[in-house]
Amino acid sequence: MQRRVITIATLAAVVAGASVGTWLARRSPPPAEPRTVVRADVHCQLDVAPGPRRVVLEERDPATGASLGAVVLDVERDWVTFTPRRPEGAGDLQVDGFEAADLRWAGGVCGDLVPLVPRPETLVYGKVVGEGPGLVVSACGREVALDPDGTFALSVVAGAPCDVVVERRSGPEVVRSSSVTVHPRAGVALELTLAAPPG
Repeated sequence: MQRRVITIATLAAVVAGASVGTWLARRSPPPAEPRTVVRADVHCQLDVAPGPRRVVLEERDPATGASLGAVVLDVERDWVTFTPRRPEGAGDLQVDGFEAADLRWAGGVCGDLVPLVPRPETLVYGKVVGEGPGLVVSACGREVALDPDGTFALSVVAGAPCDVVVERRSGPEVVRSSSVTVHPRAGVALELTLAAPPG
């Protein structure tokens, strides 16, 4: 003889004329409204892989040229992928070390391979007065360690003023000298004499 175990909750639900599933459903929250996500990804291939450089896309109104704001980019090798505000549009692709590139897209792709033209660079070199370990020269977003004789040399992007500073690094501690603002021009090397920070 088989025995059936009926709980009070089951019995109450059956007596009320409702199934157990209906009884449980009344105690759970209502289902969320389905969300429709519309994505219009655009894929553009560059003629140079930007590597670890900073890459920014400023979207423009194709009719007026007015800025519509920055767009989040996914960069993989020599491809950039983004979701623009408009399925057909234009923008300025800014990659550190390169001139701004004009992007135009329709149907999810850019029309052609996007050329990146390197910005002209110039040489900044000189000597740091002062001794001690851990001295590094940071110039215009780039940095180089000193040679044993206290000299340094590095290439920087020409065209915009930028700062040069000497840093003394010892573990997590960094001491900086006063910055010197320079105006790099293409083809014109800059010679500097800098003072090391105290240490």
